[in-house]
Amino acid sequence: MKALELSEKLGYINDDLIEKAAAIGGLVKRRRAVKRIVVAALIAAIVLIGTFSTAMAVSEDFRAAVIAFFKLSTPETVAPDVTKMSSGDITVYSSSSIDGLVDINYLKIDGDYEYNDGVVYVWHGDNDYANGTYYCVVDNTLVPLHTERIETSFTCRGYTWDVRFDYAVVDGIPYIHNIPDSRMPELEEGENLYAYASTLKNGDTEKVLLTLPFPHSNARSYSEYLVELDIATDTVTDFLSQCDFENMPYLIENIAISDNLSKAIVTCYSEDYNGYATTYYCDVTVGKLVPISDITGLEATDNYTLLDNETLFYTTDNTDGWRLNLQTDEKYQVYSGLKAYTDADGGVQFLGGKYALVINTDRSVRLMNLATGTQSLIDGFQFTVQTGAYLNADQSKIYFICYNDNLEIGNLGLLDISAAKMILLDREGQEIRREWNPDWFDNNRIAVSARDDSKNQYLYLYEFN
Repeated sequence: MKALELSEKLGYINDDLIEKAAAIGGLVKRRRAVKRIVVAALIAAIVLIGTFSTAMAVSEDFRAAVIAFFKLSTPETVAPDVTKMSSGDITVYSSSSIDGLVDINYLKIDGDYEYNDGVVYVWHGDNDYANGTYYCVVDNTLVPLHTERIETSFTCRGYTWDVRFDYAVVDGIPYIHNIPDSRMPELEEGENLYAYASTLKNGDTEKVLLTLPFPHSNARSYSEYLVELDIATDTVTDFLSQCDFENMPYLIENIAISDNLSKAIVTCYSEDYNGYATTYYCDVTVGKLVPISDITGLEATDNYTLLDNETLFYTTDNTDGWRLNLQTDEKYQVYSGLKAYTDADGGVQFLGGKYALVINTDRSVRLMNLATGTQSLIDGFQFTVQTGAYLNADQSKIYFICYNDNLEIGNLGLLDISAAKMILLDREGQEIRREWNPDWFDNNRIAVSARDDSKNQYLYLYEFN
């Protein structure tokens, strides 16, 4: 069999693997135990590099080079609603399972609501943002959730900050709901500022991260700042205090912090707000604050992302991707010659974490791991100009929304990264309600909000198995 025929039958073969194998020129030792050897992959590797005479073990990256794609034959038919409810009620009015692979809960909510981190919050009465009930959805059932109200004040950087949010732990995962009426208004001098709480990505359930918004004035070094709050003791820690932000030549617009709060990427504006002035890197543990060019060694870089606590990703000339180990200063080229995604030309679509999509001109799609450079073909899936893709919080799954010509959600899909499997669901009957705001409900479920002509409100929850 010819090499081309082999490659077509076996799918994408990772370039990094081939280069490593060619460099060794013989036996490639496995880095970790694998349960079996994929014989076809070995044949393809031998033919492609032309230098092998002995069998070689297959790496994990190689085995994950093709992602299986399944489009379900049974469509979802959006459940109609005949329930009658009192004001402020919430109910799971219907549940269904599609081919045993997608479980759906249809919720009807009489009143305003929000959802986040697997919890639905229903307000009691119009605009009564501070009082309501919290629910989890477990086994097709609504379960009321007990939360604690956190209210405290503290002084930081010359301002008094108020903190007001509800807090709980759901299945070991922190849940925070900032009271909506605590959002910062356009401030007069002397007014208090409200801090926004969010969970720490390091898994610590005893502390939260607070974002401190500053007044709209040039008389400060930053518009937002970060501190840590211990919810048991009301102790606020200014963990950025070692960084010399006060002497920054530009106004700090945003601070992107690593999960363990040890590294930060700081984006700045010039004083006239006429575009970004520069970007800084901060090693929080030692108080090191330098222009990002001192770290990358290049003036023209863009798209800075902390992939983990020790790895920085960035692009150059909008075509090449690089990763940098912040401990060793070692640089690796992740990809070359790929521009940022456009509908006309395809390219790299960044998802906000360590994964990105490579969309080819024929609309085929590869999942790229920015930390390793591995690209995995989603075999048979086509990315149209009406497709959206969104990574979940723990970076384990990606959901896909495909809109139809009427801008309705015609398809809903989920890619499980570790399982190397994607399922796509057809949808029917969505025209009975106006749908909006598809988003992650938690790390496993996708939520879609809806409203009918009678202004009844709904929330659909999808879990792909």
